[in-house]
Amino acid sequence: MPLEDPHVIDIITSKDGRLQLVITDAGVTTDPRMRLALYRAKLDAYAMYVDSPEFAAAHPNFARADVSIEIICATPPPPEMVALTGVNPPGSLEPPIPVSAQQWVPEERASPPAAPPATATRDALKRPWFRRRR
Repeated sequence: MPLEDPHVIDIITSKDGRLQLVITDAGVTTDPRMRLALYRAKLDAYAMYVDSPEFAAAHPNFARADVSIEIICATPPPPEMVALTGVNPPGSLEPPIPVSAQQWVPEERASPPAAPPATATRDALKRPWFRRRR
């Protein structure tokens, strides 16, 4: 229940030379008001982490301006979540950390899995490139 736990950074990854902190919303909380409140709490926790000495020590090659936050939702994010495009910890005068929300859409397989390789037949054993050593 990552959205429901504001004390955990769900995923940290890099994208286009930036550090991306990802919030995962599995759809456990369905009440829109509660979901938005949990999202805001999680965003505040992420923003405080970005401004912390722990973040600076763990990611010395990334400045605050190199960070963005994204929420990936199992169900469509409500308009109120999508409308939040930046976050700062309380009292910060820095430019906001960019925020985005989107629904996770599983990738469809482009082609079926490859067939297993054929086993050698008696005729194949007669081919010169498949001869056994004697």
